[in-house]
Amino acid sequence: MQKRRFFLKGSLAESRWLNRQAHHGWQLTAVRGCHYQFKPAEHVVTVMTEYVPVVALKPLAAQFKPLASYTYERLGVGVVYTGQPVISRRVVTADDKERLKVTRWARDLAINSMNAWVIGLWLLMCAAVFGSAQGNANAVLTNLLLGALGIGGGLMLVGMMMGGHLALRYHRQVRQLIQRTGDRQATWQPTLHIQFHHQTQAPDVSGLTKLGKWLPTMHNQRGDYYFDLRTNLSPIEIRNELQKQLHYQDFTVMSWLGLLTPVK
Repeated sequence: MQKRRFFLKGSLAESRWLNRQAHHGWQLTAVRGCHYQFKPAEHVVTVMTEYVPVVALKPLAAQFKPLASYTYERLGVGVVYTGQPVISRRVVTADDKERLKVTRWARDLAINSMNAWVIGLWLLMCAAVFGSAQGNANAVLTNLLLGALGIGGGLMLVGMMMGGHLALRYHRQVRQLIQRTGDRQATWQPTLHIQFHHQTQAPDVSGLTKLGKWLPTMHNQRGDYYFDLRTNLSPIEIRNELQKQLHYQDFTVMSWLGLLTPVK
C-alpha cells in the first residue's frame, strides 16, 4: 500500500502519523519524497526517526537494517526510520545538531515559499490592472477586475497566514534546539553595549565567552572601555554575571533598544 503525505521528514508530526499506521497493522517499508510505502504486519512496532550525517547513513543501514531511510542531499543529513517494540521505546536526543540543520532549512523554505506566493499574486494583480487600463473599460470588465483583485487579495492573505504559521512553528523548534545545542551560527542575536568606566587597563573578557560574543569597539584616555556583546541574555542577567565573575562595580549595560541598566 502506498500513501501520499507532505511531512517534514523526521518530524514529530510524521512520527505520530507513521505510528498510527503501524497501530492499524501497516509497517513502513520505504520513503520516496512524499510517498510512503507500507506492507501488512502482524506485530505492532513503534516507528522512531533519527537524523544522522549522510556519510553514516549507509553503514548504519547495513548494520541495523532500518525500516526505511531518507536523504536530504543539500543538507548532508539522512533520516533513519527504525521499528522497536512498544515496550522498549527510547527517546532520541543525540541528533539535535542534525535536527537543527533540517528545521532551519524547513523554516527558511516556509518563509521563501510564502514570499514567492505573495509576490507572484501581487505581480498578477498588477498585470491585470495594467492590462485593463490599456483596453476599453466598461461595467462588466470593471466588476470582473474588482472581483479578481478581491480574490487575489484573499489568496495573498491565506498564503501569508498559512506560511507564517508554519514558519513560526519551525522557528519555535529552532529556538529550542539552539538552547540545547548552543549552535548560534547564522542566528540573529540582540547586541548589548557594555561600558566599563575608570579602568587602568582593558577588562579581560576572555573568560566570559559563555555570555555571548564580545566585540571591543573603542576606549578613551579616561579609562572607559566600550564593548558590544551579542547575546540572548537580558541586560539584568548580563549585569548579574559581570558582578559575580569580574567584580567590577563601575560599568553600565545598555540594551539593544538603547535602555540603560546602570550598576550602582
